[in-house]
Amino acid sequence: MNDAGRTCEEQRPRDETDWNAEWARLSEQGGPLHDAEFWDRRAPDFRGGGERSPYIAGFLDHMAALPGESVLDVGCGTGALALPLARAGHPVTGVDFSRGMLDVLERRAADEGLSNVTTVRAAWTDDWRASGVPEADVVIASRSLAVRDLRAALEKLTSHARRRVCVTLPEDGLFFGQLLAHAAVGRPVARRGDRPTAVGVLRQMGIEPEVKLLTYASADGHETREAAFESLRSRVEPEDEREEEALQRYAAERLVAAPDHDRGIVWRLEPPVVVRWAFLAWSTAGS
Repeated sequence: MNDAGRTCEEQRPRDETDWNAEWARLSEQGGPLHDAEFWDRRAPDFRGGGERSPYIAGFLDHMAALPGESVLDVGCGTGALALPLARAGHPVTGVDFSRGMLDVLERRAADEGLSNVTTVRAAWTDDWRASGVPEADVVIASRSLAVRDLRAALEKLTSHARRRVCVTLPEDGLFFGQLLAHAAVGRPVARRGDRPTAVGVLRQMGIEPEVKLLTYASADGHETREAAFESLRSRVEPEDEREEEALQRYAAERLVAAPDHDRGIVWRLEPPVVVRWAFLAWSTAGS
């Protein structure tokens, strides 16, 4: 048989790359992303970028949940996605390994009278069935794939989804804190191939995902300049006097008072730090 008679699959070179091992290599640094106590401490003031952010609006749009569908939100935090989904009438189960984050989500849902939000404390490495993590029509993991075994995590998401899975991860492996430290104090960053690596893992699972791009311009506002600066310092964590001085100069140039829809005047970075997120989705119907 000549090349013209072969199928597309036969003509495509076999991918011998172990994409899951590549993801594990990229994830070796560990750090606070894997530390539940770190997130417990951040929970009282954490909003995950805010429900009004373009990132949240973009995720909900691409998610394309059907009316009344149940949603499992893995790595739900304090509810940046869970709460608007619940307001729209979706039964939502929020899963997080941080008890502090779940406490805030439960309190916010109760304050709004939302009875369709439940929570489960579980980590990616836990036995989800034993932990009581339910199946749902749509399973989402927004900016929460801080795992070393990506294939195992994606298999868990897929096994719990009756119709669709949607996840986001940093396009080039860089989160807000890393980008801020680079811009503010000149700390080096190493851009990584998180999106192509995750796509490679999915393809080796027999899944061809839908791929889109979301950009998130961090515009968190604070009531005073002092509070805004302390927020910057907590994210950068200056390592020496040089970095502290560089951060002071950066704040002097970039922190401005700006109007806010809900709070009047707030202090925020202008221009904001922009993070690029890859949105990956796939269907599980009939699987």
